[in-house]
Amino acid sequence: MRNIFTAGLILASLAAAQAQPVIKRTPLASHALTPPKPVSHVEVVRLDFLPGMVTPLHQHPVPVIGYVEQGAFDVQIEGQPLHRYKAGDSILEPANTRIAHFDNVSKTEPAVLIATYLAGPGDKSLITLLPK
Repeated sequence: MRNIFTAGLILASLAAAQAQPVIKRTPLASHALTPPKPVSHVEVVRLDFLPGMVTPLHQHPVPVIGYVEQGAFDVQIEGQPLHRYKAGDSILEPANTRIAHFDNVSKTEPAVLIATYLAGPGDKSLITLLPK
């Protein structure tokens, strides 16, 4: 009788394990770091842009991966054409590269970017504003 009870518990556990939903994993982006960089810590920041807000000319001493959570941004990385990124898109800002535009497209709605800074040993600053 005890073996039947144990077998029943095992079968019930297996059935419950099979009934568990599986986490759906959807790749969002893959960015190569050129040149490669050792990363010792990661800073993740939510950036809330007001309607029509523009970012001044700047650069980062570390690579930054941005995820557009809300709204859309016009982004221009030095040497590249202006590109529009919308909610769900990922953006790589390479280290030590001038960013000419990182602007909220909408004049009436806010936009949100989740920025992930890939910092290495000795990296203290995350952004440098540049003169035009």
